[in-house]
Amino acid sequence: AVIAENQTTTVTITNTFNTNGGGDPDPEDGTLIVNKILAGNNKPAGDTEFTITINGEEHLITAGANSFDLAPGTYTIIETRDRGASSVSNSTQTAVIEKGITTNVNITNIFNRSSGGGNYTPPEKPDEPNIIAPQPPVAIPPVTDLPVESAAGETIAINEPPTAQPLPRTGGPVLLFMGGGLGLICLGILTRRLGK
Repeated sequence: AVIAENQTTTVTITNTFNTNGGGDPDPEDGTLIVNKILAGNNKPAGDTEFTITINGEEHLITAGANSFDLAPGTYTIIETRDRGASSVSNSTQTAVIEKGITTNVNITNIFNRSSGGGNYTPPEKPDEPNIIAPQPPVAIPPVTDLPVESAAGETIAINEPPTAQPLPRTGGPVLLFMGGGLGLICLGILTRRLGK
């Protein structure tokens, strides 16, 4: 580029990127065109991405012609994500690629509102949460102040829970008296029988 005083000179560099990457194809390669066809009354927009594998290598494609430069050989083309199509035609195909020859394959996805979802896999449902049954409340004893003398001779109060108290005796004495009374009655009956 020749730059003159007070003049603007423009140069243009164009890079072309195909689905299989940039650069010029090897002259020994052939070309595979994967034509992605969408049909039906609920088909998505043309720029929706689909996934195919060519001999196990994953590629993203969109509706229309998708070009791949490949070395001569036999290739298996499989659509692995159809975006929830109702039905798919030619989801698995074999193509023979020859040097300098273009080979076309067609994959048709039909999307209808009244039909189901093809090979689309919805996200997994999360695990149900573990529900723990509520426990009855436990009474907490009140905290009492415990006076403690510090090293400086000051008396300070420290909060300390009370020590456990023994349970009140309710039925023990009553049962003891009843048992003793029954024992005396039995002893009296036994004494009268022996006396006869």
